[in-house]
Amino acid sequence: MRKIFVFLCLSIGFFLISGKRAGAQGVTIGTANPPDPAAILDLQSTNRGFLLPRLSTSQRNAIVSPPVGLQIFNTTTQCVETFFTSGWRATICECSTAPATPSAISGPTEFCV
Repeated sequence: MRKIFVFLCLSIGFFLISGKRAGAQGVTIGTANPPDPAAILDLQSTNRGFLLPRLSTSQRNAIVSPPVGLQIFNTTTQCVETFFTSGWRATICECSTAPATPSAISGPTEFCV
């Protein structure tokens, strides 16, 4: 009976320890350093960057049911795009010149009643 009790205690202890470790750790790519505790994926490098998937607009549109938060680099528009519940939105685009300043702005002069 004592052997069964010890076996059960060790089994439960092992289960609790391994469960804690598996739920709390992330993954580091690039070095042997541990990941940041707040990150599920920690890419570490001092001489390389992260490359988003590069898709054309037609390839992007072929993605079936993209999840909210999905990001790509659109090779057609040269923009980083993110999928929101309302659809794809450019979040970062290369801009060589500032937009033109309007000469006159027209519209209602009252904002609130």
